[in-house]
Amino acid sequence: MAKPSDADNRTFFDEHLLYEIQMFRFAYGRLLDGNHDQAPANALIECFLLHSRNLIEFFKTKDSCDFDPRDFADNFKLNKRFISDDELPRINAHLSHLSVGRTKTGVKKIGRAERKEIFKSIECELARFSGTLRSEFKASWGPTPKYSLREIGIDGPTPSATNVIDFSITGPLKT
Repeated sequence: MAKPSDADNRTFFDEHLLYEIQMFRFAYGRLLDGNHDQAPANALIECFLLHSRNLIEFFKTKDSCDFDPRDFADNFKLNKRFISDDELPRINAHLSHLSVGRTKTGVKKIGRAERKEIFKSIECELARFSGTLRSEFKASWGPTPKYSLREIGIDGPTPSATNVIDFSITGPLKT
């Protein structure tokens, strides 16, 4: 696979990564908004899981993702353990509708508590990533739809010298 060009990286960062983050946050926030009929709830769950999967694949630099977070940041070290290796296969089984491997029982489906953990893990990885962005990318990294971790019921990690996290959620600005 050919390495993406600088123009491809710029487009990905400014448009596609922004979209993934926005849809990931939007779906999660809407799921927390209240009661939904089954079809809208299913659509929001699938939206959340789809965009979660895309962001996980980006940060784990899976073969299905052409882009590498290290191309946008200085000294960003991959942490392929930021989320369990079991999560991607579970997400795929939950999303797959045309497979005998599709998750059929409620016990095996990804529920509210697990979605919260997925959200928290990805948000922490986004915060870590944003702290290492190169200047040409940092300039376009700003607020996206606001859902603070506290507003949506997620406690941040206890700050230390290496993991101080601002509880406002930021991402690339749409230009």
